[in-house]
Amino acid sequence: MSRILCSTSLRSIPQTAAARTAFAARATVATFPQLDTYREVVIDHNNIKDLYNRWWKKGNVEESKTAIKNTLIREVAVHVEAEELSVYDYMETIGKAKEANQARKEHKHVEELWLALEKRASEEVDFEPVAKEVDFERVLKRAMRTFIDHATFEEQKLLPALLERLPPGENHRLAEKFLKSRRIAPTRPHPDKPHEGKTAQVLADALSKPIDILLDSTRMYVDLKYEHPAKPGDRATVPLRVDPNLLK
Repeated sequence: MSRILCSTSLRSIPQTAAARTAFAARATVATFPQLDTYREVVIDHNNIKDLYNRWWKKGNVEESKTAIKNTLIREVAVHVEAEELSVYDYMETIGKAKEANQARKEHKHVEELWLALEKRASEEVDFEPVAKEVDFERVLKRAMRTFIDHATFEEQKLLPALLERLPPGENHRLAEKFLKSRRIAPTRPHPDKPHEGKTAQVLADALSKPIDILLDSTRMYVDLKYEHPAKPGDRATVPLRVDPNLLK
């Protein structure tokens, strides 16, 4: 009887190398929760939108506007970089280089606006604080409108079209790369550095990140509402809405 069971078990395991690889991939999918690129990207989008909403709340004594602003700028910078080094790089490998390049150009514009916002918040000006705040709010609204337009395009068109073309298991690996890229991304906008992806961009990040970390140590930040990795069915992965009145 034991010989029969042993023989049956051995027959259930693929014998060729290719078949064993596929068998292992299916076993991994069955055993471990799979990451989803769309969900991880949307968590970033939602955190940025949530920070923007929090900034506009008046009378919040627990979180200063400066700390929220610092966190908002940091999260935009990290998200832009992580997406370029993962999602956009992958798009180029499946014949979507034109779309990836256009998305990179939009990211560069986003970073330019958020860098201007950071400078606007820190510069010394010779007029009343109220006037300075109004000017900052104008730049903030413009930067956020640009980000939301880009994020909406990704959520509704770019990402769904990309995920339809991903082979089994590739969605999980792409999401892993996105999360890994978040960890190595600079924490301030650097629109003038390479945005072509791959080695040049990674090297530029390696040079920028230590300086950003040094600056981070002198600034206040707030906690994020949504955490990576996303869980299936998590409400955090439903695109968050920003009140249109806060963007006018």
